[in-house]
Amino acid sequence: MPAPYPVVAIVNWFIDKNKTNPANLTHLKIQKLLYFAQGHHLTKFNIPLFEDDFCAWRYGPVVDRVYHQLKNFGSDVIETKIQDHTITLQSSMPWAGTAAIEDDDLQTLNFLEEFWPLYSPINPWGLVNIANRDNGPWRKIADAISTWESNSKIVPKELIKLHFTNYLANNPM
Repeated sequence: MPAPYPVVAIVNWFIDKNKTNPANLTHLKIQKLLYFAQGHHLTKFNIPLFEDDFCAWRYGPVVDRVYHQLKNFGSDVIETKIQDHTITLQSSMPWAGTAAIEDDDLQTLNFLEEFWPLYSPINPWGLVNIANRDNGPWRKIADAISTWESNSKIVPKELIKLHFTNYLANNPM
């Protein structure tokens, strides 16, 4: 599998998917979808879906790069892709650096297609509540933060993987 992908490619896949399967895709919802997708992908394939780390912010895990690209949308539904990275069945795949589709690319697309109906119907604050549960990765890091002035505490991928491995053992995808 050629993952990890640029996080922007995953965000844009969500935005494209939202056009055919609307899910009130706001910035907050994208952040939480990224979190759950990363956790599921780490568990299922033992590699990250994207390289960027999550930071423990006041309302849950956030990918800083995505925050800065989407912050101007506020709580509006996002319909415009960011940058120029997408995961599609095209002859040119900017995230993989190759001109041909590999079988693993289809595996990632299938993964995302399976993932979308699990979490996209949940409203953004419902996703926040799930992501911020006791004993979850964000909670473990957030509880160690004495002030929210600095949102730079990383939520380790290993912690995310361990959490989702345990969760998915009881709730398969």
